[in-house]
Amino acid sequence: MKYYPPKKKPLNYFERQQKKLHPKKYHYYFFDYIYYCGEKWSEKGKGSRTSGMIVLFSYWSFCIILPLCMYLSSVSIVSRTDGWHIIGLFFLCIIPPVVFCMLRYRTQRRSALMIHYRRSEWCKGIPVWLACAMWFPLCILELWVLIGMGWLST
Repeated sequence: MKYYPPKKKPLNYFERQQKKLHPKKYHYYFFDYIYYCGEKWSEKGKGSRTSGMIVLFSYWSFCIILPLCMYLSSVSIVSRTDGWHIIGLFFLCIIPPVVFCMLRYRTQRRSALMIHYRRSEWCKGIPVWLACAMWFPLCILELWVLIGMGWLST
């Protein structure tokens, strides 16, 4: 005879009301707003396929990883090699934002995030299109600073 563990009892009315009255509290950061902007842009459906993960990935790859790889390739010790390890480092660094988005933005957190920023003052201050496209000027500024300081050779 097999033993089946008892199924978890469904929540009664009072437990459901208690969950509604005391929802889980989240802390929101600027990268959460960037994720929200990507999701909001994708909801508008203006012909561009984007999501919060793509926007966070573009910030990560173009503002952190690309300048880092360009700097490492210009270092005298590293530049004597064939450069395949720089490509390997670039592809290894692609993984963290994808895993971060998959672990952080589950269904409940995503819905809480969307509700929080719909009522937030951030939406009036920084438009969605600006937050989705701000990675490009930041990348140009970083590269300009790296070249100006002599860390990158032109």
